[in-house]
Amino acid sequence: MSDPYANTVTLHPTFLSWLKNMNALTSLINRLSEHAVTAPRDYRPQLNRQVAALRADFRNQQERCVSFLQLSKEYADRFLSDISEEIQQQRTFLEAMKKRIKMAKTLREKVVHLRKSYKVGTLDCIKKVRRTVLSEPLPEDVDLFREMDIVLDEIRRCYIDMDKFWVDEVQRVTKAFRDRRVDPEDIDRWNNFRESLEHTIANWETTSTDDAVVPRPSTRLPVRD
Repeated sequence: MSDPYANTVTLHPTFLSWLKNMNALTSLINRLSEHAVTAPRDYRPQLNRQVAALRADFRNQQERCVSFLQLSKEYADRFLSDISEEIQQQRTFLEAMKKRIKMAKTLREKVVHLRKSYKVGTLDCIKKVRRTVLSEPLPEDVDLFREMDIVLDEIRRCYIDMDKFWVDEVQRVTKAFRDRRVDPEDIDRWNNFRESLEHTIANWETTSTDDAVVPRPSTRLPVRD
C-alpha cells in the first residue's frame, strides 16, 4: 500500500509523524468497532459502548489538535508578517545609514576644502595687506593686526574643531551601520546640534548683511566631547 504522505515534503517531521499515527489510530478504532460486532454476545454491548466512547473522545482530541494547529499557523503568519516588516524596516534603515555615511564623508571633505581655501585665500590676502600696511606701520595698525591675529587664530581652531567633528561623525555613523543600531544619545546630540546650527545660520546671515568679515564668536560650532 502506498504511503499517502510520501510527497508531503513540506511538513515538519513531527507533524508528519503525528498525522500518520492519528490516522492509524482512526483505522484501529474502526477495526475495533468491527471486532465488537463479532465479539461474544455477552461482551458486545459493553464493548460497543467502550468503542463509542473511544471514538467520541478521539473525535474531541482531533478537534483540539486542529485548534492547536490553527493557532500555530496564526503564530506563524504573525511571525512572518512581523519579520517581513522588520526586514523592510532594516532595509530602509540601512539605506538611510548608507546615505548618512556618504553625506557625513562629503561634509568632512567640504571642511577640508574650507580649511584649504581659508589658508590660500583669506590668510594669503591678509598677509599681502599686512606686508603693505606694516611696511610703514602706525601704532593703530599694529593694534589692528594684533586683534586680527587673534580672530584669525580663532577661525583656524574652528576649522580644526569642525574637521574633528565630522571625522568623529563618520566613525559614529559607520558604527551605527555596522551594529544596525542608532545610539539614543546620538539622537539627542543631533537635536541639540540642529538647534545650534539654526542659530548659527541665522547669526551668520545677520553678520553677512552687515558686511562682517567673520561670524560672531558665539556662532562657533560646538565641539563634541
